[in-house]
Amino acid sequence: MNATYTISASQRNAFNELLAKSNRKSTKLGMPGLTAVFGEVRKVEVVGRNGRPTGNFTSMVDVTISGVNPVLNGWRLIAVVSPLKADDGKLMAITTTVPGGTFGELVADPLNCDHCKVRRDRLETFIVRHESGETKQVARNCLKDYVGGNNCDADSVAALIGLRNKFIAATEALGNVRDFSSVSFRNVMAYAIAAIRCHGWLSKGKAYTDGGTSTATRVSVAMEFARCEFVNENVAAAEMVSRGLTAADLPTEADFEAATSKLEELSVILDRMESEGSTNDYTQALRILSVAGTVNRKAMGIAVSAVSFVAREMAPKATTTVSNYVGSVGEKITVKASLVSANKLGTGSTLLTFTTADGNVLKYFANGPVSVVEGSVYEVAGKVKAHQEFRGRKETMLNYAKVNS
Repeated sequence: MNATYTISASQRNAFNELLAKSNRKSTKLGMPGLTAVFGEVRKVEVVGRNGRPTGNFTSMVDVTISGVNPVLNGWRLIAVVSPLKADDGKLMAITTTVPGGTFGELVADPLNCDHCKVRRDRLETFIVRHESGETKQVARNCLKDYVGGNNCDADSVAALIGLRNKFIAATEALGNVRDFSSVSFRNVMAYAIAAIRCHGWLSKGKAYTDGGTSTATRVSVAMEFARCEFVNENVAAAEMVSRGLTAADLPTEADFEAATSKLEELSVILDRMESEGSTNDYTQALRILSVAGTVNRKAMGIAVSAVSFVAREMAPKATTTVSNYVGSVGEKITVKASLVSANKLGTGSTLLTFTTADGNVLKYFANGPVSVVEGSVYEVAGKVKAHQEFRGRKETMLNYAKVNS
């Protein structure tokens, strides 16, 4: 791949951290990493929503991301193709292309394989291009036979595409950052923790309708005070009183450590919501802030609310039944279970969640279209991939699962 993106110049460190994280995961998959080259920093005038110049300028920089996608016996990975059946019954191809990759005039066909020449229902196919320029579509089961090599298992190839696309999405988010008097997201969360401990939580909307000082306002006032320099402690104490602050409004070292932990938890929560397809404008704004690591004045309310959001999402949910693990890891199981939800993901797969009669939770990712109805009972057969906990409840993850009525 070889693609150029524009990001806020102040976010170079954030970008480098994202790149290092992506490359570490690539190494674990046995796949090559990426490199980045920055251009010259330039001033760009910010345009408002009405399309008019605002008079505010921000520093931006271009970054060119380069690196090879898996090349095996001369074949390079281009895209993953997943089938999707439309409401009218027609079958469409959903393609997830490696960033910067194109496959020219080739028409993706989710049923076709140029290797075995057999058309049938398939979970995924892969588009690959030879160094000679020839482009082919190869089914998952044929991939290793077609391109050869030890690092071409389909799961790793698909994982690399998802990894690269997630990295590019995070890089694009850095292009939306406009740092006018910006402050650290971690520091905002630390001040919010202190404010909530002293005064409780109060949103801007509630403060407007019912009166009082919102948590975001308290954080802004406390952070402005902390940035000031005073000639002596008496002057500082007088200024603190004039601003309506006490020493308890300033975060402790423990608060900063807690903020670091909450940022890590926030990233896990957002990853989970994206995999479930349950994101919204609010969580997308939190993702931009967490990727950038900085907050400007306009985003202060959202940044401060992240403390309560994380606490709410991490709190165990009350349940009427206790979920236990089903089977052991690696064991093949068959159980009767009710479908709780089927959340379609952007990659063409669907996260299916089931509960058994005794309250045990089972989940698995189905590739391609699924014909299931929430609330219906099915016979679920599959191999236990992992045992995990989510919100204090035990869950069993399945692989190679089949659902029968």
